[in-house]
Amino acid sequence: MYFVLGPAGAFLFYSGNLLWIEARRKRQAQRQPLSGRLMAQATLGVCLGCVAGVSAVFLVNKLFPAAPGELPLWEERGYYAVFLASLAWAFIRPSARGVHPLLSLWRSESVVVGVNAVALGAGCAFWKMGRAALRRGRDGDRHSVWSMSFSDIDATASGNTPGIGL
Repeated sequence: MYFVLGPAGAFLFYSGNLLWIEARRKRQAQRQPLSGRLMAQATLGVCLGCVAGVSAVFLVNKLFPAAPGELPLWEERGYYAVFLASLAWAFIRPSARGVHPLLSLWRSESVVVGVNAVALGAGCAFWKMGRAALRRGRDGDRHSVWSMSFSDIDATASGNTPGIGL
């Protein structure tokens, strides 16, 4: 449930900011005002910075040889260094321009086509993994932790299941 709620909250923040920016642009003029551009850049930098910063914490935790008790300090430094670098990057580079995937294929824009292909492949892989997990829970061993059988839960709660000690 945490996995679903975490990205849902992030998506709410991101999509809400984008909707606000676009609605404001349509009300004023076709050209985006400076405040709208700054808000779009800040939204991109904060969202990407949070994700990249958390990834940096994992790397620092596993790869950095810190003295006992110093690791949390270095994890925090790693997070904020990557977060602030991402935020700065969002303000330095120009804003993204959306391109239809088939148009990028037609124009032979190999980088855009590659990113779209990887995203499509990852989406298909995650869908297949989800289907496999569902099959495993439904049709697999009923004593597995993946089992969707609720009779095991009821038996454990009443204390009638031999071999399970809590």
